[in-house]
Amino acid sequence: MSTSRKEIFLVGHENERITGSKLPSRRQVLEVLFFHMRSNNASVHKAAKSVFEQAAQFWYKARIPIRAEPKCIDIIKKTARRVARYPKGF
Repeated sequence: MSTSRKEIFLVGHENERITGSKLPSRRQVLEVLFFHMRSNNASVHKAAKSVFEQAAQFWYKARIPIRAEPKCIDIIKKTARRVARYPKGF
């Protein structure tokens, strides 16, 4: 059995893009972040920037104001660190 999608504890399967028509959830953001970090060997900052660009499109379509890009990238990185801290048997 071979799958191209890897499962991450507390997050789920990695995804290449944020999909759907609703605003992205934290889980979707983390799925895409971990995909970019593992598949593309991107740094956390570079992967977070890529995820922000994808997520921002949904916010712009809904005409919802968002914070400055550096602040959003920091929030994405902090959330990823928080998830990575939990032990697998939690």
